[in-house]
Parts: sequence; C-alpha cells; structure tokens
Amino acid sequence: MAWVVLFVVCIVSSTTAWDGSRRIRDLVGGGNLPSGKSIPAEGEAEYQVLKQIQAHNGRLNLYPGNYVNGSCPSCWDHPYTDAAEPSMKLAYQHKVAPVLLFEYYSRFYNSTGLGNYNQWYNVGRTFALRFAPGGSFGKENGYDPNYGITYYSAFNEVDDGTDFCPKRGKLDPNLYIQSLIGLSDGVKSVNTSLRVTPGGWMSLNAFQDYTLCGFGPLIAPLLQNGTLDGLDLHTYFNVIYAPMANQYTRSAQYNFHQVLLRNNVTRPVAFYSTEFNFNRKYITEELAAPVFLTAIWDTLGVVDLEGNPANQLALPWNIFNSNVSDPNYGMANGTSPYSPTRRGQVLNLVLQVAGDFTIVSSDPEGTGVLRGIDVAEDSTRELFVWQNVPKWTNMYGTSFVLECDTGTSSVDVYTWEGLWKSVKATTMPMNLTGLPKNNTLMFVCD
Repeated sequence: MAWVVLFVVCIVSSTTAWDGSRRIRDLVGGGNLPSGKSIPAEGEAEYQVLKQIQAHNGRLNLYPGNYVNGSCPSCWDHPYTDAAEPSMKLAYQHKVAPVLLFEYYSRFYNSTGLGNYNQWYNVGRTFALRFAPGGSFGKENGYDPNYGITYYSAFNEVDDGTDFCPKRGKLDPNLYIQSLIGLSDGVKSVNTSLRVTPGGWMSLNAFQDYTLCGFGPLIAPLLQNGTLDGLDLHTYFNVIYAPMANQYTRSAQYNFHQVLLRNNVTRPVAFYSTEFNFNRKYITEELAAPVFLTAIWDTLGVVDLEGNPANQLALPWNIFNSNVSDPNYGMANGTSPYSPTRRGQVLNLVLQVAGDFTIVSSDPEGTGVLRGIDVAEDSTRELFVWQNVPKWTNMYGTSFVLECDTGTSSVDVYTWEGLWKSVKATTMPMNLTGLPKNNTLMFVCD
C-alpha cells in the first residue's frame, strides 16, 4: 500500500486565530483541551503544541459538573462558567480559537436528568454572554473583542450504539431535540451569527447507519430551518472495518451527502469534523502516515449539496495522545517537548505547506481536485490537491494538467516525506507526467 502525497511550500502567517480568515490553519486544530479550575502543566503543554504547529482551533469539552452547578436535577437551573475560564485564558495566550462541546452520556441520565428547553436556553445564553466575542469574560481581561467562542455543540457521539439512541429507547429522544433547540436559541439570543450543531456522529462511519441511530430524521428539520448550522461527522479509516483503498463509500464526503440526502435535508449546511484519523490498527505508523494525508484532504475538501466548500473544522484525534498509551490514534511521542509521530509529522507538513491557503473550490466526487489560493496581499500563489487514488478521482493515472496563474515561475512538489521535486513552470496549462498512481498529490504554483 504505497501511498505518496505531494505538497508545495508556503509561508507561515502570524495572524491570530480569530481574525475572520478561513485559511486551512483556521480550520485545523485538536482536542480535547483540559478544563477545570486549575490546569496541570501537561494540559498547558497541549495549548503550546497547537501554537507551535500553528493550528488555530482547540475543542474544549465540558462535563455536566463543569457547566451546571448544584445538586441535580435542579443543577440545570444553574449554568456554571468558572471551570471553563482557565482554559479560555490559556487559549487566548496561545492564539487558539476554542470550540465548545457540552458533554453528556446516557449513563448520566438517572442521576442528573437532561434538562429541558428553558434550562438549555439558559445554559446557551449564559455561556455565549460570557465567552462569545465581545462577551464579559473578554472585556474583563482586556482581550481582542473578536476573541471568543463562536461554535457550540452538544453532545458527543450519542449514536454510539448505547441505549441513548432512539433505537434503544432508554432516553426520550425528544428531550435531546428540545435541549438542542434550547441551546441554539439561547446562544443565538446573544448573537445570531454564532453557530450551534449537535455533537459528533459516529454510526455512519462505524456501521454505515445514515439514520444516525435514528437521530437523523429528528434533527433534519433543525438543519433544514437553520436552527442547527451543520453536521459534525467523525471519520476513522481502518484497513479492515472502514477501508480507504479501492472504495469511496467510507469517505467524509460520501457520508456527509448520504446523511443529508437520506434524511431529506436540502439546505446546503456546513460540515464539521471534530474527530478523524486513519486508525493504524493492523498496520504500522509508517503505512498509516501517507494515507492519513489522504484523510486530511478528504476532510478539508468536503463540499455541500450545491458543490461549495463546506468544511468549518478539521480536528484530528488525537494530536496530543501518546502513541504508546494510544497506539491506534495517538500522534505524539511526547508533548513537552512536542515530538510528533509520522502521522503527526504529516499534519505539521500540511500546515507548513498549505496552512495559509484558502480553499476556493473542490470536486471530491468527480475529479478529486481541490484548489486553494493564498489570500495574502499581492500573492498569486495557488495550491492544487489531486486525490489520485482508485475510486477517489475520475481521471486516475500518471499525468495531470496544471493550470496556474500565467505569472507562475515554478511548481514545488512535496510528498508526505518532504520535498519531492521542483519543476520550472512552462506555458500554462502545463502537463505534468510520470506522476505516481495510488497517491494523493499536491502542487503549489509560485
């Protein structure tokens, strides 16, 4: 399984994570970030890792005891923001844009309840007033007024096959729907531009269950009417259970469209992925690294039902975990100092090479080609990514016609291992031949 992915170098920008741009580094990040009234040194190191690789997002997950206070079930009447504040300070210091996940699992239900519409409205409004851009927390600390949480979600992987989901029936799914509506209404009562989605879904990737364990038809009206901004889909490739080779039906793009189409959602909603990776079980890290690169661009290149770039978040799981304690997903040999595994190095290379480009078009279900531009003033650099992998492109082969800006003088080509070739540009369009098959290839015109 010899996969090679080709890149081209770009300059790393020093702009902040909350400057309003949508470069690739503004879509990428990691999680989960530690929370609580005190953050241990190893937790703070995770923020430093994101700053070091210039990935601008971090998922901050809070369990009920860290977002509501008091004895349950009356705890739901008392939203509690204190446990998030140390994390928010570290995020600002390290130029990380936090994305918030309210955690909840069915095992909590008997002891805590779930909360009703009014209670979740209060939770959403309280957190948005405190932590959204221009909120009281930023004002008290003298932060950039554009800094804050703009993305809120609840709850993670409720379709994981437990008795939480409607097919099992322990918890009334209408409570879940009312909590989502309440959260969205509460958050958007502060600012209608803030975004709310359900937490990530896993059943479509694990079981090809496009009903999301029965939740799909329930959330579809909320996606259709704009109450929810989009879907957060977790995509974990695996050579046996969710293979990438010679098929496309496990891709993030295929899953995204299938969930929308099969649940009658016609609005072009946003795509998020707060967890994805190539699970290295059954293979070595060296084999997982190049196909992980294909997974990265699968995630980043997702388009909506109208064919427009739709990705809002791409957070690999897990940048911070040790490959010793978590060999299947861990992408770090250590975090203090930071030492990435081969998959971690691939992610770093993506950010070094392509981080300052903005995706302007993507054709994942046709040519398999993505195009990006450098939006820096006076720049004419362009990025092209081609998924030259069987079933991932309709022009699989060894040649690619590259049509860069007429002022292009060179094309630098990178594999997942580093610089592969520098090519002097000729008259456009330029036909590149002798390219490796069964590879994701990337080109930058400069």
